[in-house]
Amino acid sequence: MRYGPDQNWLRGLIAPQPEPPFRIQIERSPDRECVAVLGELDIYTARSLERTVLELEDAKPLLLVIDLTGLSFIDSTGLSVLLAAAERARKQGRRLIVVRPPLPALRVFTLTRVDAGIECIDDPLDVKAHRDDRETAHVTVLKLWPRLGKPRSAQRS
Repeated sequence: MRYGPDQNWLRGLIAPQPEPPFRIQIERSPDRECVAVLGELDIYTARSLERTVLELEDAKPLLLVIDLTGLSFIDSTGLSVLLAAAERARKQGRRLIVVRPPLPALRVFTLTRVDAGIECIDDPLDVKAHRDDRETAHVTVLKLWPRLGKPRSAQRS
């Protein structure tokens, strides 16, 4: 083993490796707009994603996909950008699909239950341009619900 001034080989083993830089990649197709987020989505980078999503929303796509499979970290600021985009999509009658991030960013999703309020999938290849029949049937049941009357537990005596 060598000791002395030529110990640079050891520095790479001890020093923490830098995080990948934050990047946003946009992919457009006739039936969707896709935004891939890479790196850390936090208070310093969330504004960039928000601007990108707002620019894509100006084109009024029927389907917007936010792919988080390249994400290494997300904080509450990043979550708020996703929730705001989902709310805008609902109000405008568009679909927003978020591809869930890998661990440890996925832990934040599950702890905050953000994925309960946003249409989420695990694999970007599972994105379908149109909703499946189960969702259509669910919407139909919800539309019929007012005609069926209130459930007995909700009726006043």
